[in-house]
Amino acid sequence: MCGIAGIVSKKNPIETKCLLRLQEALSHRGPDDQGMWINNDQTVGLAHTRLSIIDLTQSGHQPMHTLDSRYTIIFNGEIYNYQKLKKEMEAQGESFFSTSDTEVLLKLWVKKGRGALDRVRGMFSMVIWDEAESKLTLARDPFGIKPLYFSQDTNYLAFASETRALRAAGFGGEIDPKAAGAFLKWGSIPAPMTFHQGIESLMPGEWMEWEQHTGRIARGIYWSYAGQFKSGNRSAVTDQKEAAELVRQTLLDSVKHHLVSDVPVGAFLSGGIDSTAVVSLMRQAGQERITTFSMTFDDHDLDESYYSRLAARTYQTDHYEWRVKKDEFRALKNEFFEDMDQPTIDGLNTWMVARFAREHGCKVVTSGVGGDEFFYSYDGAFNLLPAMMNRLRIFPSVLKKPAAGILGLPFISKIHPQKTAKIRSFLEYTATLEQGYLIYRQLFSKREILEMFDDKDFAKEAASVDMTAFLPQSCDDTNKQQNVSILETSRYLGSQLLPDSDKFSMAHALELRVPLVDRVVAENLSRIDSVLFYDRRNTPKALLVETVDDIPDDIVYRKNRGLQCLWGNGSKTIHGNR
Repeated sequence: MCGIAGIVSKKNPIETKCLLRLQEALSHRGPDDQGMWINNDQTVGLAHTRLSIIDLTQSGHQPMHTLDSRYTIIFNGEIYNYQKLKKEMEAQGESFFSTSDTEVLLKLWVKKGRGALDRVRGMFSMVIWDEAESKLTLARDPFGIKPLYFSQDTNYLAFASETRALRAAGFGGEIDPKAAGAFLKWGSIPAPMTFHQGIESLMPGEWMEWEQHTGRIARGIYWSYAGQFKSGNRSAVTDQKEAAELVRQTLLDSVKHHLVSDVPVGAFLSGGIDSTAVVSLMRQAGQERITTFSMTFDDHDLDESYYSRLAARTYQTDHYEWRVKKDEFRALKNEFFEDMDQPTIDGLNTWMVARFAREHGCKVVTSGVGGDEFFYSYDGAFNLLPAMMNRLRIFPSVLKKPAAGILGLPFISKIHPQKTAKIRSFLEYTATLEQGYLIYRQLFSKREILEMFDDKDFAKEAASVDMTAFLPQSCDDTNKQQNVSILETSRYLGSQLLPDSDKFSMAHALELRVPLVDRVVAENLSRIDSVLFYDRRNTPKALLVETVDDIPDDIVYRKNRGLQCLWGNGSKTIHGNR
């Protein structure tokens, strides 16, 4: 796990001090080692900061080169199936000088080029320079667990793991009003947009090539979750027992892969279904000693220690708790905001517990992120939204505008402002599931955003951002639950939870692994009929609970409280039960 950055110029020599600024701004991501390389004509510079997890020796140092010096790689992440890939290449006569996954990835790239992306299983952002063809390739893992941002014009391309590194080196411009609008609507900023003009995010599952001499850019998506529902195997599994066994084997296999490490792997344990399931699977995968971390609170309404302690006792973990007081939140808020990089309304809990785990000497942890999106958990999104869409279809069109007008009357809208505003928006703007989903997830309406800024031009541009442009275009009307899963995976998981998980764990040089967010897991889950994700008892995440059948009932049927933001006036839920 690392930080990567670099600059490629068409013809002008790059400035070493600019490359150093990029590297220094990412030092928190990789305190164990640093590396920098500039090619002979000084038009290519690559920088790396390393958190040593696999191959702790200098053999894993980056940037890493092939023996003929044609290819150079910098890599952030983990390739969980690197040992299998290594054995395959050794059987073909390939030899290796290290035990690192980086070398396996580099040699696989030499053999297969972009085809290597279809073979690797893991979380990553990677950059490879081809000296012979004067070509730079950037790529990101299928779900965007690891970030990669870039800035480019006709003469150069610069990139880094965080936007603040690019900003520190002088790249990027002013705040993008459309990004400000996206944040106010969603609570986060969706790729490829970033908060600053002139800086763009590579998309999840995307590769990009930049030719040095021409400045030509080619881009493509090599994998998408939405694409799995078009592959011909949709709803191929319709038997409950078959589905449960498939999920069990798939999740156990994923957890085993996510435990590959040369340092101990701990776990975040909130006492929610997802993190508890992951810890159970870690035990089933053969990890005898598991160190778990959680936060507890003096405030009874926020305290979830009963559940995390119950899970720790059930699986006999070495459990550590941080008893957090409100004053501690407020004292740490400036550090939290400094580590934010891109604006978000979430992530505080991840930042806090990551800090706690690192203080106890842990370098790698697992998390239950992804369980809600892949196991159809949110009742509002997966059940209430489809029901609302069905009602709207039978609601007479001629009555929609008058009904919206009535809801806008002051004496009515003041009764339940947020609820009436959403229903009014449904009546005025909803025609598709995607539009309904955006309204359901919306924080502030277009009207509200227009009133937020003194600069009316800025406000107008912020309010005009079209959020449908950031959603998958593959949704249809045949299976609403599957389509909501696609939307949730793209919008909430991809734009908020995963970026927050990366930046707020890496702020403390902690690697966070998410076994439920896995390419093979997603491919297998997409084969299962959505009906099988539910049961007659209305069990939360019924298929996951059936599969991991030793989760205590008190945890399964607990009330989802979530973490609250405690430093302002009042409180606001910012994260769910995972």
